[in-house]
Amino acid sequence: SKACAVFVAAIIVALLPLVLNLFLTSLFLPAVMPDSSSGLFPIFPYSMWGDIYYTDSFGYIFRYLAIISITSGLLACLPLILSNAFSSGVIITCSPFFLCVILNFFFGETGNFLHLSPIAFMRPDQPYWGLDPLSLMMTLLVLGLLEISVLFMVSRKNDIY
Repeated sequence: SKACAVFVAAIIVALLPLVLNLFLTSLFLPAVMPDSSSGLFPIFPYSMWGDIYYTDSFGYIFRYLAIISITSGLLACLPLILSNAFSSGVIITCSPFFLCVILNFFFGETGNFLHLSPIAFMRPDQPYWGLDPLSLMMTLLVLGLLEISVLFMVSRKNDIY
């Protein structure tokens, strides 16, 4: 129940400013259908969901909001798991940041492993090419299953002793 509460709280904390920004911006600026031939929009045909961006831009935005919410929920559960292994509050609190920086250092600039860097794949403007939605979803699924399995092993161990 702790992990579910942390996951939901992280989704709310991550999405509330983004959705509020989207709606407040939509109040004052008109919605313009992006045109790929104008060169004004940062999404290219080789970008992930590039075709959806030019046909249904709000669908593209909501897909990225889903990616951001799932990733932020998984990253927020990381300190909950590490709190059983470490006693240092600084390491536990900053562990999602450390993980993102380390993964971005190793995988953030290469096209084949962008799905391993949250800093790279959470950007909707997609400055990097070669991001595959299937590999991104597999990465998030593996991270989620890893966190759930470690959480169950640690909680079961704490219940036994």
